[in-house]
Amino acid sequence: MQKIEMHCKTKYSADKESTIDIETILWNAKENKEKGIIFADKDSIVGFPIIEKVYNYLCEKDDSFKDFKIGYGVQLTSEIQDKEYEAVVVIKNNLGLSDIYKVMTKYLNEYEKKIPIKELIDNDNFLIGLILNEESMNLDLSIFD
Repeated sequence: MQKIEMHCKTKYSADKESTIDIETILWNAKENKEKGIIFADKDSIVGFPIIEKVYNYLCEKDDSFKDFKIGYGVQLTSEIQDKEYEAVVVIKNNLGLSDIYKVMTKYLNEYEKKIPIKELIDNDNFLIGLILNEESMNLDLSIFD
């Protein structure tokens, strides 16, 4: 069975949770027979050009990497009903990248690093997933219907 790692952090993540080299991450994922990987740093998209550069280098070095896919996302602190949750935003295209950059610039600079979920859900250029905890299991998520 092929799988895709959906939430991999790099050293460019604002929370500094990962120190693993991008090339090592890609080799490990490929060796584990994953079909691809989505990089989703916390509150940061600065690693994307570096990831792309490393990926292209590996594709030139090893033809088998051309079947391996990479994607981009970001883990953001979001608010739903005045409570804080983590949302993983998977970027689908360049418009999505531009849109998430605008939202991040606006809220991370001006509003205490909390992005209202309404700023994320009405955009077809990216997908949203929530990192849920016990408290959020009783959350009213009808906003997604």
